[in-house]
Amino acid sequence: MLLVIEERAIRKNRKKAIKQLSNTIELFDIKLKRDYSGLKIEAYVSTPPTYPRKDTAWTNFEVQFLEEFGVPLFETNEKVFD
Repeated sequence: MLLVIEERAIRKNRKKAIKQLSNTIELFDIKLKRDYSGLKIEAYVSTPPTYPRKDTAWTNFEVQFLEEFGVPLFETNEKVFD
């Protein structure tokens, strides 16, 4: 039973984070008039190391986000800048 509750909490937290990213992208679209010339657009959800990585639920979020916004979505707590 505890595992089911944890899975629901993880899913809920991910959805909330993705909604925040979606709102941010929509605001940037308005403010920048969708002109992202010269910018590499990525979206990151930072989660604790205890969260499962690359499970089916996350893959569905990645695909849906990319289809809706044309922006790749990543789940990690690190970002390496080139």
